[in-house]
Amino acid sequence: MRIFSILCLITLFSWNVDAQTALQYSVRLQAKAQENPTAIELSWGEDAGANSYRIFRKTLEATSWGSQIASTAGTTYVDTTVQEGMRYDYRVVKYGNGYLGYGYARAGVRVNIQRDRGGALILVETEIYLALLPELRRFKKDLDEDGYRTVMLNLTDSHEVADIKGIIEGVASLFDDLTTLVIIGHIPVPYSGNLAPDGHVPDHQGAWPADVYYADLDGTWTDNSINNTSANDPRNDNVPGDGKFDQSVIPGNGEPELMIGRIDMRNLSHFSKTEVELTKEYLDRVHAYKQAEWTLPKRGLIDDNFGGFGGEAFASNGWRNFAPMVGKDSIFTADYRSTMASQGYLFSYGCGGGSHESASGIGTSTQLVGDSLLTGFTMLFGSYFGDWDRQNNFLRSALAQGRTMTISWAGRPWWHYYPLGSGESIGACAKLTQGNNNLYESSYGARFVHVAQLGDPSLRMEYIAPPTNLTADTVDTFNVQLNWTSSPDQEIDGYYVYRRQDKGPWERRSDVLTETSYLDQCLLDTSTYEYQVVATKLVDGCSGSYYNESLGEMDTVLIFQRKYPDAQITSQPSGISIQFTAQASCTDQITWKFPDTTVVGSYSFMASLEQTGMTNTVGVQYQVVVSNRCYSDTIDAFATGPIPGVEELGVGCKVFPNPIRSGQTLHIELEGRHGYRIYDLQGRVVAQGAIQQKTLAIGAIRPGTYLLTFDDIEGAIPLVVMP
Repeated sequence: MRIFSILCLITLFSWNVDAQTALQYSVRLQAKAQENPTAIELSWGEDAGANSYRIFRKTLEATSWGSQIASTAGTTYVDTTVQEGMRYDYRVVKYGNGYLGYGYARAGVRVNIQRDRGGALILVETEIYLALLPELRRFKKDLDEDGYRTVMLNLTDSHEVADIKGIIEGVASLFDDLTTLVIIGHIPVPYSGNLAPDGHVPDHQGAWPADVYYADLDGTWTDNSINNTSANDPRNDNVPGDGKFDQSVIPGNGEPELMIGRIDMRNLSHFSKTEVELTKEYLDRVHAYKQAEWTLPKRGLIDDNFGGFGGEAFASNGWRNFAPMVGKDSIFTADYRSTMASQGYLFSYGCGGGSHESASGIGTSTQLVGDSLLTGFTMLFGSYFGDWDRQNNFLRSALAQGRTMTISWAGRPWWHYYPLGSGESIGACAKLTQGNNNLYESSYGARFVHVAQLGDPSLRMEYIAPPTNLTADTVDTFNVQLNWTSSPDQEIDGYYVYRRQDKGPWERRSDVLTETSYLDQCLLDTSTYEYQVVATKLVDGCSGSYYNESLGEMDTVLIFQRKYPDAQITSQPSGISIQFTAQASCTDQITWKFPDTTVVGSYSFMASLEQTGMTNTVGVQYQVVVSNRCYSDTIDAFATGPIPGVEELGVGCKVFPNPIRSGQTLHIELEGRHGYRIYDLQGRVVAQGAIQQKTLAIGAIRPGTYLLTFDDIEGAIPLVVMP
């Protein structure tokens, strides 16, 4: 099936087909948080050709924008209906003279970013694994300290992509929330489709690299229909049964399940350094960035060698995305390489007619070998080099030098980086772009399988220097004392303490702390307790305000004994009383609650039937409350009364029936004549006399529980008289 419109068949040469610029197809939208009252002020750059702007808002979960919330001819709008702590997506559509422009921002007021980021799988190519083991372990540790639960596996490059997908699915089945996949090295690259998103048909039409195949866990991918061998490079050939998939568009309608990024320095032969050396340099600079050991000025650079290009406006990916991250007035047009050779720009965009190793007006792979460009997050666009799995590819060459940490081929489709401004990861931006089903303006190429992020997908826009030297020590039966060295950042608001048990989700244990110690109280479960202490700072930027957090300094405590209060309760009838006993553990206080009486503090005591509230010979229900300073538990119990029917006293002495009704005759298996007394539970004698012929007539005794004793026999028999 041919999927190319006439517009998309336009090849990417450096020429402009309309009078509009890429800037005009953009809305440089920024969002500022306001407090007292809570509001978000939207503002955007002026455009003399604009007639009006329509503003839309949705929640992050919503799947449509709904109706506009406002329309204006101006360049500001204040949303007063926001709730503190919530984030919203904003969309502003510009209506110009013959063109439309778009801008997006994700913003809230004092938003707390979720610390628990789910599971992360790191796949490393075996050939570089051992040589980079210290750096890989450090990379894994950084992910753990950023709220992920990580698994790292090494795989050879001889695996089939379907086998690797099976491994990913197997790991996903072990996690209930696997969110992230990081590929390091030349793990086999999936190819899919019959596409040429750069418009070069037929010489570049066919299967393109499709790492998104690994991230899509529930889609159906086939290899039985596409039959195209017209491309110049055999890599792009796609025939049935060759291991390359048919799909040009990601299956389904939603986002892929995983954020994915690849760090692959193989076959960059223009560089004198080896794959291992280039990968090590990359891992070193990413680690240092996450530790806030270096940063770059918050501004964006755009080098546009295409212009409006019939409305595709490739460089609008820079104008539109940079504004909510660095501000609408901090975006500049300049030459890509010569400017950033000495001046830093956290974000950059460059586009021009391309080849596999170049972009016109930007540079070549050979030139990048000698560069050390001062940009962290960059986008490049031009013909051919979006097909990144090729020797000396221009994208991968850019990733291998300078300060560059992430790169994407942004133009077909349009990318959406704007969530970075509110604390999201670059992987979340890639996932949104890959799964964009025209909820966000996309131009050509929406949901195409070639959309890929190169670099660490966990990277966020900015980091805080973390605290160090955390120690976690048990100080008594229940508590753990945490101490740490403060962050070198003097502008932080303080620290949060997080804890998780047995690799479960992270739970915040404290409010913002300004001191460097914390006592975590009442650890009751047998478990492995992991702690993170993070520095936090309120970021008041161009995407509202949110609490940024550093990587966490970590330590672990093992608790081998449960600390919940508990007791084994026993009760034993003894004459007119019951013996109660509690064998307690981890208990500071015990309280016995009977129907009419409470006994506090005793672990063993004798109680009369009257004290227990027992009204029959079956028994009584009661509760025992055991507690320590951390927890209280209630135990339901039952005390057995005298056995109804037959009671024994001494050797060979039986009394029945019991219970008995007033006026009935009580049978007592005793030989001879014996004096007797019947006591109520207050110890008063209610009847006395002597038994003859083994019987005793129960006269007008009120219903109740009594005690029958004999003058010459020790003990007493509980006797229940029924109405």
